[in-house]
Amino acid sequence: MTCQKLQEELSPIVHFPGSAEYQSRVDVYYALQQANMQSACRVSPTSPSEVSRVVQIAKINNCPFAVCSGGKMGWAGSSNINEGFVIDMHKLNQIEVFPENGVVRLGPGATWSEVYSALEPLNTTVVGGRISNVGVGGFLLGGGISWLSFTKGFCSDSVLNYEVVLSDGTIVNVNKDSNPDLYWALKVGGTNYGIVTRFDMPAIPLSTVWASQDIYPVEESLTLDVLSKWISHFKQQDRHPKDVRMGMLSQSNGMGVMIAVNTHLDPSPREPLTSATPIMHDIATGSLHHVTNKIFGAETYPPSRTSWSTLTIGADEHLIWDIYTRGDDLFKGLQDREGLQWNMLFQAITKTFIEGSSGSPIYHSLKNAGDDLILITFITGWKSAADDQVIEETSDKLVAWAEAEASRRGLLNDFVYMNYANKKQHVYERSVTKGDLTRMRNVKERYDSTGTFNRLWRGGFKLPKEEVAEHDSSEL
Repeated sequence: MTCQKLQEELSPIVHFPGSAEYQSRVDVYYALQQANMQSACRVSPTSPSEVSRVVQIAKINNCPFAVCSGGKMGWAGSSNINEGFVIDMHKLNQIEVFPENGVVRLGPGATWSEVYSALEPLNTTVVGGRISNVGVGGFLLGGGISWLSFTKGFCSDSVLNYEVVLSDGTIVNVNKDSNPDLYWALKVGGTNYGIVTRFDMPAIPLSTVWASQDIYPVEESLTLDVLSKWISHFKQQDRHPKDVRMGMLSQSNGMGVMIAVNTHLDPSPREPLTSATPIMHDIATGSLHHVTNKIFGAETYPPSRTSWSTLTIGADEHLIWDIYTRGDDLFKGLQDREGLQWNMLFQAITKTFIEGSSGSPIYHSLKNAGDDLILITFITGWKSAADDQVIEETSDKLVAWAEAEASRRGLLNDFVYMNYANKKQHVYERSVTKGDLTRMRNVKERYDSTGTFNRLWRGGFKLPKEEVAEHDSSEL
């Protein structure tokens, strides 16, 4: 019924199942569990005023909807819906540069590859994503981690202004002077406050970047040595903020590899953390656009049935290794499942990173750690829907074991990074202090007093409505 109302008023931007436009947009979803969902229609607005009218029509008809920019979240229902419609932001993909005041305006439907490509001729960048085909919108509303995060914090901390459609259809600009309370909350706003139709970010000079990717066999002594040297390196991050290192332990068909990625935000090569000979060595030098596409191009995470979860711990190489060996045990019996691959991505959240996020609701929670942290992301992929339950359950068991073990060793940090989280993880309850969570709820009450977005906007992570009990580490 609502899709018919939308078509009557906004026919050119409304697309139904079976149409080429509808199918082409379903195909962008990273998680095949999302691609398998079918909304009654997809609406592709081309202006903030069209987004406003779509929200008003949804509200009048009490119709649920989801919002999609790049479609790269890893769980079903995060940006698609079975009953209701999808507001697909891909045509709001503007990239406008204003050299006179050093501002870049980005539409939520642009991808980071498109952003970096547009900025490349200007030797300029923004504090943006590292995977080329990720969309701007959802990424920035979940915080976002960048090559520049060691000095700039989460990507959302660099947003100067948000253009936002509120739940009553009002279009407002949100910045430190206009609606400053909402400006603070939107740093990890998720799907709670409004539909952002434009992000204004500062332009940052950057011309040539160097990066390398090395792959090694997973061997205990080598892995522990590399992890130990990596930890020592990022604990001195203030000495070399342009040197960004991260790694991954990956296993496919029972074969494990360690992947080390090193990016340096100037043309100077960097030495690897080990003298061991890699199985594969690749380097890239050039613009951020070139390096991002080569090291983390669209093929990095091809469409797959998938499960993502995340965990934050104190810096300890032995815990990372023990979590990997536990994963090896848990997945051993599933090696015959088609396309099965499971990964542990680890990256640093340093004290300088945390200080760069001082304007975000998650700042006080992270600062309470008083030390550098490691963010671990568990990424599992497979091909057959028949394997969904057993693989998802196994992935959940690994994360639950890792949390319990980290807690037992005094290394568990409660922070749950929204953009990597599983739908069952308690993002706001764990990542925001009680005082800041109350403040976020108060902002929510001011800008969506009728709870329209709670009621109708499906997907993403929602603020808890009431005070929450202390976290139980036995749960995801």
